[in-house]
Amino acid sequence: MKKPETPPKYSMEKLAKDIASGSKSPTFWLDMLGAANSPVLKGKYVHWDKLRRLPPPGKVTHEQWWAGLKFQRSARREFIDLLSINGDPSSYVLLAQVHESLRQIDMRASGMMGSEKAIPGHSESKRYLIRSLITAVQNSANLS
Repeated sequence: MKKPETPPKYSMEKLAKDIASGSKSPTFWLDMLGAANSPVLKGKYVHWDKLRRLPPPGKVTHEQWWAGLKFQRSARREFIDLLSINGDPSSYVLLAQVHESLRQIDMRASGMMGSEKAIPGHSESKRYLIRSLITAVQNSANLS
């Protein structure tokens, strides 16, 4: 398996300095941020290695498009106590699609957890659905 290409560095600090210095025209910023109006592309998280092979939207370069995506994603970053190989703090972005997928799993699994062991006093049953127990826990959680 080939290692993905390292994305270009365009830090938020550089972005802030470029904005403050006025070295770029206002249309540059509109084009860059407009090209990446979401942290995902067509509902998928795209890494630099794939993005660089896609045609960039509008008048922006791949690097500017990537910077716009990074800017969009930076607002949603959650940091964890783990350092990267370079010593930088590690982070992740939980996208709306992840929340929706977790909600679907939660809804579909609700009340369907089971046990393969026989319940004492119910030797005829090898599988017992614990629907009432789960419902009680959910109702209790909703009250608090």
